[in-house]
Amino acid sequence: IMYDVVFKRQIDCKHPDTLTAWINAQKIKNNDERAPFVDKIVAKDTISKMIGSKYVTPVLWSGKNPEDIPFSELPYPVIVKTNHGSGRNIVLDSLGSTNETDVIEGLRTTLNRRHEIYLRERFYDCIDPKILIESILKDSRGKILDDYKVHMINGEVQFIQIIHDRLGNYGQCFYSPDWGRIY
Repeated sequence: IMYDVVFKRQIDCKHPDTLTAWINAQKIKNNDERAPFVDKIVAKDTISKMIGSKYVTPVLWSGKNPEDIPFSELPYPVIVKTNHGSGRNIVLDSLGSTNETDVIEGLRTTLNRRHEIYLRERFYDCIDPKILIESILKDSRGKILDDYKVHMINGEVQFIQIIHDRLGNYGQCFYSPDWGRIY
């Protein structure tokens, strides 16, 4: 219904003609098998088993209770996120760089946000919400590494998204599978 309202047309769920249509068609299917790739913690284990742990950013800490975060023991800088959300990452540059109470309250809100309801993506209801903390990956000059996202449908690369300077002068580019610039 939301797709119909926004795009002023119905989705052909059997033959979606755009990436947005394909994503929305997936939302109404039984997608329990996608949960291991949506849960950020489980996905790390899945990817480690598939291609090796050297390709996965290690989890420094994880848990369900934000009050249990060992702020004084973290190897700063770190990024704090949940395994079931997006766009709610918290960067901690150093101990005391951010009010811990604000971090804890923000995480409580995020942990209670149910994406299966909010985004209508049913496979999120298979995920037990948790917090995870990772090191921030930087290059030899101290800059945060670009984020490469390979978007696939049915095992085939559709496009590549590169996010530059996520925490500073943010920008992104999109490329075709043969690295032709799209946007």
